[in-house]
Amino acid sequence: MTINIVWCVFFNRPGLSAALKLSYRGLKYAYRGPSLFAGKMRGAGHDINGVTCDEELTLSTFQTIGIHETATIFYITTHGIFDTTGYRACLNTADWFPNFSGIVGQSVVVAVFDTCFLIDSTLSWRNIWASTNFGTSLRLLLGFDNLAELGRGNAWRGYAFAENLINGQTFVDAWFAAVATNTVVSNKAIAIGIGDSQTDAQHVLSTASLAAMPAARSTAAPVHLELRP
Repeated sequence: MTINIVWCVFFNRPGLSAALKLSYRGLKYAYRGPSLFAGKMRGAGHDINGVTCDEELTLSTFQTIGIHETATIFYITTHGIFDTTGYRACLNTADWFPNFSGIVGQSVVVAVFDTCFLIDSTLSWRNIWASTNFGTSLRLLLGFDNLAELGRGNAWRGYAFAENLINGQTFVDAWFAAVATNTVVSNKAIAIGIGDSQTDAQHVLSTASLAAMPAARSTAAPVHLELRP
């Protein structure tokens, strides 16, 4: 597998209100999850294709370089927000809205959003994500349906996730187990399977692993999203 990892520890948002500044507080340990994941995977023989963080993690990283699209597995840790406009990942000086920009590269199969609120199940998350332009290779999104705890200890879930994958677990089981064993409070890990049909999406959730990477969808549309909480 090829892997791209990104994170944001520092945020530079001058002129924001006091309330928003609180939402963009520094994330001291944001580097740990992606780095531990990448290190463990590299030790197992997989390739680290790209690493970007903080001031270098700009919108052009996604819009021009497409770091989220140029490897088999993409892993990001930063602040995450979901509202009626969709999901956004908070970067050093701006926000990335994948619902608007799309995830259309033909390399990425699994995207890990180690952030708060990849979805908010109290909102119409399915309709919002389903309107996103997904490339046919993208089959699985992993993340949270609420706040994602991020301290020194629970950031170890990045290492545990990689270890579980290397030991043969599916992506979904590996992610859920990593979150469950590295959490103090109840974080709601979720997985979204992307398929040509409900059956196809469910199959991805049940079987996708390092040894059984799902093939690309047969067509660019329609996209069916199946949630596994």
